[in-house]
Amino acid sequence: MGGCAGVRSLAALEGLLFAVRDDGSVAVRPLRTQNLGWTTLEGAPGLAVLTAPREATPGSPVLLYGLHTDGMVRGREPVPEPAAWTDLYPAPPGAVALAPVDDVMYVVTADGRLLSRPLAAARPGPWTEDAAGPAGAVALANVSGRLAAVTADGELVTRPPGLDAWTPLGTAPGLRTLTAAAGRPVGGALDGRLMWRDLTAADARADHRPDGGRNGCARPGSPAAASSSAPRSPRGTPSSPRPGRSRWGRCRTTSPSSGGRSCRPSRRPCTRPGAYGSATGWRSSGRARSA
Repeated sequence: MGGCAGVRSLAALEGLLFAVRDDGSVAVRPLRTQNLGWTTLEGAPGLAVLTAPREATPGSPVLLYGLHTDGMVRGREPVPEPAAWTDLYPAPPGAVALAPVDDVMYVVTADGRLLSRPLAAARPGPWTEDAAGPAGAVALANVSGRLAAVTADGELVTRPPGLDAWTPLGTAPGLRTLTAAAGRPVGGALDGRLMWRDLTAADARADHRPDGGRNGCARPGSPAAASSSAPRSPRGTPSSPRPGRSRWGRCRTTSPSSGGRSCRPSRRPCTRPGAYGSATGWRSSGRARSA
């Protein structure tokens, strides 16, 4: 997708990708996979984090939301030209990332708490502690109606709105920022690359079957995961991975003698432990352009 050197936060909205740079300026580019350049819009001193909703909700028009270093959440029109920021409400102390899901704004703090409040500024209310946030979160985003976070140790985790636990989706090595468009996570890496990856609706859901599986594969850490971690041949005997076979695969159930689960190549992602850390998981295109 190009580059995002010097970008501290990203927000995708209405076919555009907005960024706030380390110098506090706001930039924009078309949200495409081509290696495109950035256009500087305005200076925004104190702007630390950007986020955006997927769509408008009652009382909350589509806006760019920004967390500022003075602790205020502000909003601006999502237009590719200079625009003024308007005060909305104060963020909780220690906020490091925020993301709206439906009509709720979520914030994760430096000490690992997840708090929420109504998204609309006209609906007053205190920040309420929702659940434990992912430890060491550096970015938060709405991906297909779920909260997703990138942690400092390079893990991508997700959870639905509510009190469910965070579910690992694999690795996101070097990612500094996170946003999403059309269900596709988009992130900026510390080395300046702008990357994206496909994620199906089935991958974004985490059911609660006894074996902890998703899409026929075991959830990381479950007993089924331990029994299915080794690649297996169609006849059920362990086999070595084929050279260069790092693409996602489709999970299927096999006979009990084969250990119960195996995977075969497919365009559909596989949620086996480690599948999201494959070399082809996160993609970029062309030479990285600076922002």
